[in-house]
Amino acid sequence: MGWTTGFTMSSTNKGMRVPQATLDHVRLVVSAVGNGAATRSLLEEFTGFSSRHVSYVVLAAQVLDLVAGREHFALTELGILLAETVVGSEDEKAVLRESIQKCPELATLAPDLLTGHPPTASSIRDRIAKETGLSDKTAAHRASMISKWGRLLVGQATLFPMPRAPRSRGMWRRVTLKNYRSIENAVIDLAPFTVVVGPNGSGKSNFADALVFARDVSMNAVRAVESRGGILGVRRWTPRKAADVSIDIKASSTKAGLDKDFVRHCFKIRSGKAGKWRFLHELVEVVHNNSQTATLERGPDGTRLLEREFHELNDDASAMVLASQFREFQRASALTNVRRHRLNPDAMRKPQLSSDSTRLEPDGANIAVALRKVRQEASFDRVLVPMAKIVPGLKDISVESVGRYLSLKFKQQQKKSLADFNATEMSEGALRALGIIVATLQMSRDELLIIEEPEVAIHAGAAEILFDLLKEASRRGAVLVTTHSADLLDAASDESILVCEYSNGTTRIGPLADSQREIVRDGLFSVSELLRSEPLRIQD
Repeated sequence: MGWTTGFTMSSTNKGMRVPQATLDHVRLVVSAVGNGAATRSLLEEFTGFSSRHVSYVVLAAQVLDLVAGREHFALTELGILLAETVVGSEDEKAVLRESIQKCPELATLAPDLLTGHPPTASSIRDRIAKETGLSDKTAAHRASMISKWGRLLVGQATLFPMPRAPRSRGMWRRVTLKNYRSIENAVIDLAPFTVVVGPNGSGKSNFADALVFARDVSMNAVRAVESRGGILGVRRWTPRKAADVSIDIKASSTKAGLDKDFVRHCFKIRSGKAGKWRFLHELVEVVHNNSQTATLERGPDGTRLLEREFHELNDDASAMVLASQFREFQRASALTNVRRHRLNPDAMRKPQLSSDSTRLEPDGANIAVALRKVRQEASFDRVLVPMAKIVPGLKDISVESVGRYLSLKFKQQQKKSLADFNATEMSEGALRALGIIVATLQMSRDELLIIEEPEVAIHAGAAEILFDLLKEASRRGAVLVTTHSADLLDAASDESILVCEYSNGTTRIGPLADSQREIVRDGLFSVSELLRSEPLRIQD
């Protein structure tokens, strides 16, 4: 079914297009395209509409010159204006009125629609039937819709209360690294769902840690450096003068927004003698529509926030600590909302002290506390259904209290009866899978969730289930997965795959080479088959 679905061409006017969609649905599609839903499948996910209904609404948006394109969609000038208006406002009505007044199809089918003497629905029906050859019944349905457009835009009532906001499609990040551990130089765009592939020792963990390090610096720079073995454990080794460590991260809700609508934190650290170090430069900024709405910058002469100057900031304290105290930088929280999990099954097996800290810890040591919270707040089927696919016969996972301690209890079908198992009796793979599922369910909006090598100790079928869950979770924020498993790569599109290489003491990381992308797109090989036949290469 092509994008022409939703109108019929007549022999008298083969170019005539007749819209059949409500204005609130048109506005929803315009908002979705503006938020990055550039394809039919993405529009279906954003709006919740069926494929057929998306076709109808897109056609109406195209007739009104709000959306352009056939395979990939973009907003027109009028579409951009509409997307920037407040829902239900007079500005919104004004843009829609302008689009109708400029529409040649509506000038023919419904002349004077927005005047004090609009055409009747029956006269619009007759014109549609004449111009397109549609049946009277179909023409009447579309005439009624067009007539309603006129009443809404001429009347004084609120246009519509917007049935629902577009679904979140995750966060994009642009990461620029210089001299961080084994990485000499890298500029990477992270999609909401990104897979980093490379052999052991190639530097995948160093790349993931750079994102965590930037978060840690934002909260306590001294501890961030010390926990990595001091500045010598952070900066890349060079035979001559010590290199400055530089990290620059932007975050935006769309890829296009990384150039014009983003939050940013960049800093440069210089090392000195005897393990000393200091911030050489730092910038925190919020940019909207290519204009800075908030900026905080530190340099040799002190720190400047908007029109105010601060000189008391310590050399080893991040400016993000200061920025977080001002409302202008609320959006910058997306930069610090980073969680990485390296799950440790041995820690997950131990009884755990009951605690109010319910977010899953990086090693999963508080899995019982976190799972109890998930059971209270979400449908437990979201845990049990995928776990039952991974652990045959699994019927329940509960949390039991023993004094101040909590422990996991698994119920599994054994022939004709149910058997109880403690966490100490469960496999590493089952516990790791449980931890990954809980981590995805606890994701907050705009969060970057990092999972390293989810396939460890898990059979290929289970790993694919977890991979699909991680991909689904990326719609709420972003997910970064590191792996060296060929079996998992087919779940990722080639656009979201980053390749990691290590040579002569330096890590290179970048998108999959165009030549290999073409092989995958042409269906000659899947990504996993390609990896098995030759090394994946970075685009030069």
